Amino acid sequence: MPKQRLAVGGLLLAACQFGSSGGSASAGVGQTHTTDDVASTGDDDGVATAGSVTAASQDTTGASGTGGVDDGPAPTGTSTGASNDETGGSPGVLIDRGLLARYYLDEAVSGDDPPDAFDAAVDPINLTMGYDGGQPMFVNPRRSQTGLRFFTAMAPGSAAADVNDTKLEQPLEATTATIEVVVQIDQASQTPGDLAQLVWIGTSGNDGRLALSAGMVGFRLAYNDSLRTAWDVPMHARQVVTMVVDTGAEVAADRTKLYVDGVLVPGTSGDPPGKDATISIPNQAWIVLGNKLAQSHSFRGVLYYAAVYDVAMPAEDVAHNAMVLAVDDDRP
Repeated sequence: MPKQRLAVGGLLLAACQFGSSGGSASAGVGQTHTTDDVASTGDDDGVATAGSVTAASQDTTGASGTGGVDDGPAPTGTSTGASNDETGGSPGVLIDRGLLARYYLDEAVSGDDPPDAFDAAVDPINLTMGYDGGQPMFVNPRRSQTGLRFFTAMAPGSAAADVNDTKLEQPLEATTATIEVVVQIDQASQTPGDLAQLVWIGTSGNDGRLALSAGMVGFRLAYNDSLRTAWDVPMHARQVVTMVVDTGAEVAADRTKLYVDGVLVPGTSGDPPGKDATISIPNQAWIVLGNKLAQSHSFRGVLYYAAVYDVAMPAEDVAHNAMVLAVDDDRP
């Protein structure tokens, strides 16, 4: 809405208040809203509002912010060990203890113009958008819920970056990790054994050195290129899914945990990693959202958000972040 119309509306409101109370018209004056205010809101039906900023307007050309180009938006509300060191967190603020990478996937409300998906954590690893065959596409089905829509399962299309010599390589060579996503899966695959990838870190067409995938009936962990614990979980709805790995746990069942909307889900099949098994991240590894490096492992649905941590997130932190993300999975 033009600023002039909003300003006039404020003056009319002030006049009405002055006439009814006989007092000063201070309540409506000086509170005109700019188009930036309008762009930050949306209708309840999720219709995108004009004025939203897209990554197409940013001066970026690469996935890693090198070569003197803009690295993308400055990290907001995230850090690596600089805040939220204790459990509990602040209302409306994501806990980021052990955070390595966080992708809000809100660079546009529609289309396939942005060249990158920005990492909101420190030392960002920005992902190169790989649009292929019409997917993925940025969508905004509801206010504060922007993401990447994949239209076809087991097809190409992704957002990816090389992790060699980055913050993801050495810290993830550990016994603990957490993958956190907000996702709506309409279809993962039509063939038993085929897995659609949500967050995949690995090489070539392997199962993944660390990966969270989805099959016909639920979610699956890949660890050092071996398929491990599986969780049968109803899908087809927007969910906050958190997978926690801690191979230092004495009890095998505690080494891998899956939470859906902050609630622990028991594993149904597959073996957890061995005691104290360390994730191995080779030099040629990549991080890929919505697919594998070799492609053709997409899902049909929307990936709204993804984050990777190098700690085993405790249950109370999982529940806190799930509450925050259930309402708003976009950049603060």
